[in-house]
Amino acid sequence: GFQPPGQQEGGNLYEQLLSIREPEAMLQLLQNKVLGAYMKWIFLQQDRELKQIVDRVKEELERSFAGDISLESCAESCGLSTFSLSRAFKQIHGINFIEYLAAVRIAKGKELLRTTDLRVNEIAEAVGYQPSYFIRVFRKAEGLTPGQYRDQRSG
Repeated sequence: GFQPPGQQEGGNLYEQLLSIREPEAMLQLLQNKVLGAYMKWIFLQQDRELKQIVDRVKEELERSFAGDISLESCAESCGLSTFSLSRAFKQIHGINFIEYLAAVRIAKGKELLRTTDLRVNEIAEAVGYQPSYFIRVFRKAEGLTPGQYRDQRSG
C-alpha cells in the first residue's frame, strides 16, 4: 500500500517493470523508484518522531531545570541512548543538551537576580547549581558575576 512520494496514485511502476527484460534494469528501476523513495519516507518519519522526542525533552528541561536532571535520565525516559539523544538535540536545536540546560538555568538565574532580593547562593540552588559552580558558569556565559549583573541592572 505504500505510494512513493512524488508518484501518482496508481502509477505505472508495474507496467514499467513488465516492459523491462534485463534483470539489471529491473533491479535499477526497483532501487530508484521504489526502495529509494521508501527509504526517504522512512527517514522523514524517523526525523519527525525524533524531533517530537527532543521537543518533549526540551519542555521537560524548561519545567524541571532546577532538579537533578541529566542526559542519561532523559535518554532513559525517552527510550534512546545518550548518544542518540545528544546528537538529535544538537541537530534540531543547534546546541547540545548540556549547553541548553545551562542556558535555561542561567536565564532563570538572571530573571531571579533582576526580580528578587534572593542572595546569589539561594538563586544558585533555585536553578539547580552549587553556588560556586553557578558563579563560574554565569561569568562564562555573561562575562560578569551574578553580583555584578545584579548591580548593573539595579543601578
